[in-house]
Amino acid sequence: MAVCADFSLASHARKAAEAGATLYAASVLISGGGYEHDAGLLSGYARTHGMSVLMANYAGVTGGWTSGGRSALWDENGELVAEMPGAQEGLLFAQRTDDGWSATTVAVAL
Repeated sequence: MAVCADFSLASHARKAAEAGATLYAASVLISGGGYEHDAGLLSGYARTHGMSVLMANYAGVTGGWTSGGRSALWDENGELVAEMPGAQEGLLFAQRTDDGWSATTVAVAL
């Protein structure tokens, strides 16, 4: 588990992998402008450490920040499995079987 700034430290993901984690889950607030960079970090952790990465990104405005949304899941090879479209509120459902990950997204109006 990671919260916001934790994932920006490569050592945090590395220590999780060394401890035996197979899924690195991060709850974050990433802006639209920072999304590509930060998504690259997270997919890179998946590839580097052979663990799936789930990122739950806030959707909306809070404290003067506008989040980019697009919560996502990358498999253990760093390949994108699913991503919420845009900065809308919603749920990302994922399941892993012997054949790999499957996922779907559902928009939710609150």
